[in-house]
Amino acid sequence: MNKQTNGQVNRQTNTLNKLKETKLKKNKKEKEIKRKAIVELYNSTCSSLPHVQKVTEKREKAIDKFIKEFSIEQFEQICTKANSSDFLTGINERGWKADFDFMMRIDKATAILEGRYDNKESINHEEKKQETEEEKIARKLRELKGDNIFD
Repeated sequence: MNKQTNGQVNRQTNTLNKLKETKLKKNKKEKEIKRKAIVELYNSTCSSLPHVQKVTEKREKAIDKFIKEFSIEQFEQICTKANSSDFLTGINERGWKADFDFMMRIDKATAILEGRYDNKESINHEEKKQETEEEKIARKLRELKGDNIFD
């Protein structure tokens, strides 16, 4: 090969390397933006769940895997459904709450999206609270009747 051809090959190689580097930087920046959007969406939508305080390397990998499967819009639906689920927000026999790491699992996110954690009844929390108060009053009245206070 002559010197001119060698020079052209080197310039082309350098140009290709710069393009690859630029593309890698762009992909890295896009991933960072998507990660940040996911965390911000979770923290703002899932007010009843523990907030993300730190994005670890393990979480970055989980988010990257997650965004290959779900769109930001789907994640918003997942967050909304999770935040309105009694079970996922700690209203369960153990007081357990879902967290960010739980929701980053593909199988759990799919289950949330498909409604497997939706509340069984379609009454809101205020109605539940009111029913509970009514039940307490009825129980107290039954107890008082049992003590023959009304006789």
